[in-house]
Amino acid sequence: MLIQFKVSNYRSFKDQEIFSMAASSLSELPENVFKATRKFKLLKSAVVYGHNASGKSNLLGAMRFMRRFVINSSKETQQGEKIDVMPFKLNTDTENKPCSFEIVFFIDGVVYRYGFEIDNTKIHAEWLFSNSQIKNARDANLFIREGQKITVGNQFREGADLTGKTRENALFLSVVAQFNGKIATRIMEWFKNKIHVINDTGVLLGRTLERIQKDNSLLNRIKPFILAADLGINDIKVHIAKESIESLKIPQVIKNKMKQDVGGEEIEVGEIHTLHSKFDKDGIIVGMEEFDLGKMGSEGTKKMFAASVPIIDALQNGEVFVVDEFEMHLHPFLVRFFIKLFNSDLNRNNAQLIFASHNTECLSNECFRRDQIWFIEKTRYGSSKLYSLAEFKIRKDERYDKNYLQGKYGAVPVIKEAVAIYGNANETPK
Repeated sequence: MLIQFKVSNYRSFKDQEIFSMAASSLSELPENVFKATRKFKLLKSAVVYGHNASGKSNLLGAMRFMRRFVINSSKETQQGEKIDVMPFKLNTDTENKPCSFEIVFFIDGVVYRYGFEIDNTKIHAEWLFSNSQIKNARDANLFIREGQKITVGNQFREGADLTGKTRENALFLSVVAQFNGKIATRIMEWFKNKIHVINDTGVLLGRTLERIQKDNSLLNRIKPFILAADLGINDIKVHIAKESIESLKIPQVIKNKMKQDVGGEEIEVGEIHTLHSKFDKDGIIVGMEEFDLGKMGSEGTKKMFAASVPIIDALQNGEVFVVDEFEMHLHPFLVRFFIKLFNSDLNRNNAQLIFASHNTECLSNECFRRDQIWFIEKTRYGSSKLYSLAEFKIRKDERYDKNYLQGKYGAVPVIKEAVAIYGNANETPK
């Protein structure tokens, strides 16, 4: 479960910005909150609003980068290899300083706080603390890294003999996990399996199909989810066919690698087909018609299908599901449907949904508590600032969506009138 995420000097974030899933003392919508530990009540969902280029995607991108780098740093990077990370470039004080990331999360009764500072060439700092949540327990210092100097605490002896085996561009945590350190492996598994950050639903659709090909029982889990959305679909089928690798429109070097991997000239290709009622001239159902979802399905249906497996997984396994522009191609009612799944009693395993959006249909006190609603806006200096609606003093009956669109909470674009840009109506824009 995610408690908090911090980022600074990364892309559009100059100063440290804090995104929190910790519930405040607000009394509204108690069903949107769950008790994670003796200390922490956490939110089941959160939404981030802001105008285009405000930094929404950079916030979720920072989470995605941190997750990917933790998982891959020790096994993919080699000595001297560049790290794909970019600091805030619009200030001379930050452009040559390291980017900073920190995440606080909960695993099996223990709260971990892990972070690092990094630039394109090396790790400048790295730290890991834990708290067992026992009464009056203090944070335990598991390890602190300053450059290549790594100090290991008494509760992290699994890393004591590995400080000299860590490259300057690899995370110490990842190295210890590779050597099967108990705590490091537990944290690595959390990053791999408990938090998922998605920004491309096209890729997600392919992964969903791959999952179904490997496990046919997944289709039965997806069907009720899709059919409940009233998309005009009666049933779903997956067709598996053989396709020549040479016929694929990809570079030859990739074709050759695929042939080596599968040990042949063909691969199995899956197609998702949706079944729809077919009527005669009197409106009587006479059969079913199959459509290839990839070729004939709407973008909304594709997205619904693509999101189904990770959302079902999140709800069943208590995972954190983070997705950018979640509402794209989806009707507002479907977006509300997803939100209610996470905020309802059906979310028995404390899954969390975090998404960026422009859809103000969900910006209401019926969907979210004020501490679940976040805004990002650009300062005059080009940096992104993150803040919560809980910071505003407002009446319980106020229309959040109306106030937001009127600019009362900020985070909306200030657009010049067309006349101010192009002159009067008799002039032709050049």
